[in-house]
Amino acid sequence: MKVEKMLGLMESEFINSKNVKLKMVISYRLEDDNYIVSFYSPSDNHIYTDYLISRYQMKTLLNVKNGLCLEGSNSDAYFVDSDQMSKFVKVFKMFNLEDVWL
Repeated sequence: MKVEKMLGLMESEFINSKNVKLKMVISYRLEDDNYIVSFYSPSDNHIYTDYLISRYQMKTLLNVKNGLCLEGSNSDAYFVDSDQMSKFVKVFKMFNLEDVWL
């Protein structure tokens, strides 16, 4: 099993409009020089780890205008509202400054 080498840069917990608590984490993947955005369902129990819902290369999320469905099999619970997503996109653009200047 290959272990990814990732450097955690930022995380933000939020609650979507269905009152589901979620966490967004920005990491830098060393092996391929990419920023990665992961979404988790945070564990309230400190014994268990957070549940990974989905992971994206940040550059694929830079132009998201609406909300984001994180898991198709449970789209009523695991999603990011458009208001929250627009805030995240502003943060993503700070990590991708070369895209801002083009």
